[in-house]
Amino acid sequence: MPKSKKIVELEQQVGENLAGWQRTLADLENLKKRTIVEKEEYRKYCLEDAVLQILAVLDNFKLATNHVPEDQKDSSWLVGIMHIQKQLSDVIVSWGIEEINIEAGDEFNPEMADAIESVESADIKSGHIIRVSQSAYRMNGKVIRHAKVVVAE
Repeated sequence: MPKSKKIVELEQQVGENLAGWQRTLADLENLKKRTIVEKEEYRKYCLEDAVLQILAVLDNFKLATNHVPEDQKDSSWLVGIMHIQKQLSDVIVSWGIEEINIEAGDEFNPEMADAIESVESADIKSGHIIRVSQSAYRMNGKVIRHAKVVVAE
């Protein structure tokens, strides 16, 4: 028994509605996945910004503790300062931040360091680091702060 024209039209409309609903559901799932990725990227960006600010404080602790007078190296206030410096270091390590080991004598690598000065040196080969003024750090495999170095000419 042949279907009436109205039934055929309704079946066709039901099929179109079902296909539209399935496309909308797929779009919603894609939006959810995209939103999760975007939130994670935003979180990483915010964390990177916070870490860079904390690194500036950590740098100041290192500068201060590197210039302690010899007669005060065993004082209790210095032990407290060193403890605070270690706490800050431990916090950034717990966030997955790692210091990049760059030392005097290493070959200059512009992907890891910025040359802030170039000087002649009889002891160090040209293109090698004479002094590291500021440490470099990496987060999730990405260099978030380049080292500041003095390079031999």
